[in-house]
Amino acid sequence: MTRKRIFTAVLLLAAVAIGIWFFRGAQASKVSPQPQAPSPVGSQPLKAASSATNTVEEDTQIPDLPNRKLTADERQDMGLLLKIYSSPISFYGKVVDQDGNPLNGVMVKAHSTRCIWFMKEMAFDETKTVNGDFELNYRQVQGVSLSFRLDGYHRAEMGFSSLTTSKGARVEGDRHVEGDRHTYDHVTVVLQRIGKLTALHKYRPLLSCAVDGKLRVWDVSKVNVERVETKCVDQNKVPPEIPCVYAHVVKSQAPVLPAMWGEEPVSPKDAIVQLVVHDGKNAGFIKVPRQGRSYREMTLAMTQAPTEGYAPALDLTPDEILGFRTSQSVYFYFRINGFYGKGEIVRLHWNTDGSITDCYLILLLQPDGSTNVETTY
Repeated sequence: MTRKRIFTAVLLLAAVAIGIWFFRGAQASKVSPQPQAPSPVGSQPLKAASSATNTVEEDTQIPDLPNRKLTADERQDMGLLLKIYSSPISFYGKVVDQDGNPLNGVMVKAHSTRCIWFMKEMAFDETKTVNGDFELNYRQVQGVSLSFRLDGYHRAEMGFSSLTTSKGARVEGDRHVEGDRHTYDHVTVVLQRIGKLTALHKYRPLLSCAVDGKLRVWDVSKVNVERVETKCVDQNKVPPEIPCVYAHVVKSQAPVLPAMWGEEPVSPKDAIVQLVVHDGKNAGFIKVPRQGRSYREMTLAMTQAPTEGYAPALDLTPDEILGFRTSQSVYFYFRINGFYGKGEIVRLHWNTDGSITDCYLILLLQPDGSTNVETTY
């Protein structure tokens, strides 16, 4: 526990103690104006000066302590503190997807962001949406937060006062205050879908390019909305009639120095290693800089594929080829047969004879045709 949390907890406990001491003093002075010996702590129940605060609602349940049951006086004291530190709050709204369609069965849960220890078991409530609509009544205890969960969508959260949200949600609403009751009307929560991508790499696309120009290409002609079947085939040359992915080496128009692994060159001199895709439908790649991020960070960061800017060839720099020796992948967005996705080159080995072996790819395709390529780790 951090010092800040410890300090906050001490202040909260001090406030509770002061509240109990104050109300006990007020009760004692009203019962008898004459001086009398102090009674033991806990011997008298708390009494409020007004009937608006000295009665606990009948449906309020004060939980017992973990190791014993509360006495009637203690339960009344706790009820009074509940009245002091909490106020009713209501939410009326709906949950929709990014296209505005209502979402049924979303779990909406209210929970206190801060609470007194004895209120812990009362610090949450939940409901589910019906045709996208929800209604939730709650007693907020020094702050309340709503969370929204539905399989296939990113979880969203909002605070009752600022309507702030977590990643993947947008919240709008109107706030009204009547007495101590806070009401939020017309709250609209927009949940973002988690992309259900298809992993094409389960077909083991190990590409290669021999010295004599023979290629092992990845046939992606059957990648479409109904099927995502792929296969690797050997070709004497690039088959222009087959949508495919392959790796090869081309001469550079400018001088290129090779990357060195010790005294051994691991990339070609005055040449470029390329990953190429063609399908006759403007297929291509867009490289995504890694910038020192881990695989997990890259997976979470690549969420929306661009619609423009794709090039049919992905050029690999000498440093990137060297990076494969230390498990440094190269990441990219791609478009194949009109479908979008994201992927990485996990490894690629360039040989000093000019051939390429063991080029292993991972491609995650979005088969619904959208550019949403968000995945969870």
